[in-house]
Amino acid sequence: MERHPQSSRLFDTRAYLYRAITQILIILGAGILIKFAVFDIITIQSEQMEPSILNGDRILIFKTLYIFPFK
Repeated sequence: MERHPQSSRLFDTRAYLYRAITQILIILGAGILIKFAVFDIITIQSEQMEPSILNGDRILIFKTLYIFPFK
């Protein structure tokens, strides 16, 4: 029996693309989950906290404290 090199190459390409797309989707899903559940970056839009925090400053907010409150 003779193997066709093109058919095995096509199969390997499909398997590679399937794995690559799956990994990209998992990474994007994890990034979105982290963005909405763990932390967020916001831009300050007012002068209420001056001189500590200025208008236009960016702040990293950890949301995990709201999910698992202190005891």
